Amino acid sequence: MSFWVLYAEGLRAITRSKMSAVSLAILLGGVALFAVFVGTYADGNDIFLFLAYLVVPSGVAALAAIQLATPRTTKFVQAVFTAPVSRPAYLAAHVAVAVTVGALYIAFTLPFMGLHALHDAMPPDFASYVAAGLLLTLHGAAFGTLAGTVCTGRSIIPAALVGALPILLLLCVPLVFAAVWSWEYDPVTGVGALSRDSRILLHLAHASPHVNVMDGLGLWSEEVVPKQPVRSTLWLLGSAVGMIVSAAWIFLRLQGVEDWESSGRKQAGAAFLVLALLAAPAIQPDADNYRNPEDLFESGGYYYDDGSRRAEPFVVSRGTPADIITFYNSRWERPLKIGAPNLVDVVIPLVAPDGTNVTAVNVTFEGVGELRLVGLTTFESDPWTPNETVAYLPYLESRKVPLLRLPATLFIDGSEALANARFLVNVTGFFTAAGFEEPREENGTREWVTENFVIENQAEFIASVPRARTQAAAVMVPIPLAFLVGGIVRWNRRR
Repeated sequence: MSFWVLYAEGLRAITRSKMSAVSLAILLGGVALFAVFVGTYADGNDIFLFLAYLVVPSGVAALAAIQLATPRTTKFVQAVFTAPVSRPAYLAAHVAVAVTVGALYIAFTLPFMGLHALHDAMPPDFASYVAAGLLLTLHGAAFGTLAGTVCTGRSIIPAALVGALPILLLLCVPLVFAAVWSWEYDPVTGVGALSRDSRILLHLAHASPHVNVMDGLGLWSEEVVPKQPVRSTLWLLGSAVGMIVSAAWIFLRLQGVEDWESSGRKQAGAAFLVLALLAAPAIQPDADNYRNPEDLFESGGYYYDDGSRRAEPFVVSRGTPADIITFYNSRWERPLKIGAPNLVDVVIPLVAPDGTNVTAVNVTFEGVGELRLVGLTTFESDPWTPNETVAYLPYLESRKVPLLRLPATLFIDGSEALANARFLVNVTGFFTAAGFEEPREENGTREWVTENFVIENQAEFIASVPRARTQAAAVMVPIPLAFLVGGIVRWNRRR
C-alpha cells in the first residue's frame, strides 16, 4: 500500500468518528468566537494572533501522538500490516497527516486576516505569526510522532499526556520577560551582564519551542531583543528533524508492529536520545544573549508643569453637548467609523488661571497615521471670544472654563484592528490669558498681566469598521458550524 493511500486514509480517519467532528467543531468554534469577540479589537488583536498561531498549533503534537498510538493500543495495527503496507510509508503518512492538519488549521484562520486586509487593518507582524504557526506545526508533528512511538502499551493516555507537553512549555514565555530585566553591573568597569540566575532561567526557557520561534521571528515586545535570532530558529528546526529521525529509528529498528522488540540497553539508549533532543534547544550557546532593555528606551511623551491639563483636546461627535465633554467619558463615546467620513468636533477646554480670561488662540492640528482631518488644519484668532463654557475637571471645583469647538470631517483610511482601534490627533500651539493678578501683600495693588500657555497635547478616540463583528462571524463561523452539524448527523445515524 503506497504512502498516498495511507495519507488519504489518515486524513479521512480524523473526521470519520462522530466525536472527532464534534471535537473539531468545538476547537474551531472556540477560535472563531475568540476572533469575533476579541480579535477584532485593537487590544485583542495581538492576543488573537498569539492564541491562533502560537498556542493552538502546539496541539498538533497531541494529535500526532494519539493518531500513532491508537492503532497500536487497539491492536488495529495488526490488521493494517496484514495488507502490503511498508512500515516507513506508514510512519511517513502519520507525520504528513499531522503537518497537513496543522496547515489546514492555519488556512482556516486566513479568511479572518483577509478581512483585516480588506479594510486596510492588517497587523504588521501577521506574516511572522503565520510563519511561527507553521514552524510550531512542524515541531509539534515531530514531537508527537516521537511521543506516539515511545509511549506504547494498552492505553493512549501516556502518549496524549506527553504529546500535550509543548502546550505546557508555553509557561516558559513569562520566564524570559522576568529574566531579561535582571542585570548586574561591574562596580569598576560599569559593564552590565545578565545575572547568573537569569542566565539559567533563559537557558531553561529555550527548551520551549515557542521561545525559540519568538526569538527567531521577533515576536517579543520591545523590551525583549535577542542578539542571535537565527540561531534559535536553526536549533528548533534541527531538534524537529532529529525527533523525526529518532522516531523512525525507534519505530523501524527497535520496535515491532505493536511494542518494543529490542534489548533493555537499546531502549535505555533510545530514552537518552529522546531526552537529549528535548534538552537540545536549552543547551544552545548564547541562549541568554539578550540586550539590556534599559538601553532600548528613552524617556519621551508629553510632560507638563502646572499647565498639563490647561488645554486637553477631545474628538467628539458633531454637536456633543458641552456639559458631557470630560476626560473621563470621552473615551466611552460611540466609536467613529473606519473607511467612512465622520462629522466631528475637536474641542479644547482652555483652563486659564483664576482671575484671567482667554484672549487669543493659535493651534495646529495633525492626524496621526491613517487619520485625515478635512477642513481643519490651523485655527488662529486674536482677539478670541468664547461662545460656550464647560465645567471641566473636579480639581477645578466645577469652575466654568471657555471651550474652543472646531468642526471637522474626519477620515480613517485603515488601522491595525477592525474595532475600537485607537487614533490620535496632534494638537500644538498656544493660548493667551490676560487679567489682574492676585494682590501683593506689601501694597495690596493688582497689576494687569498677560501670559501665554503652550498647547502640546494629543486627542485620543476610538473607531471601528462598521459591522466588524458581523463580518468576522460570516468568515469564521460557517466551517465549525458545518463540522458540528456533520457530527450531529453522524451521531444520529449510528445511534
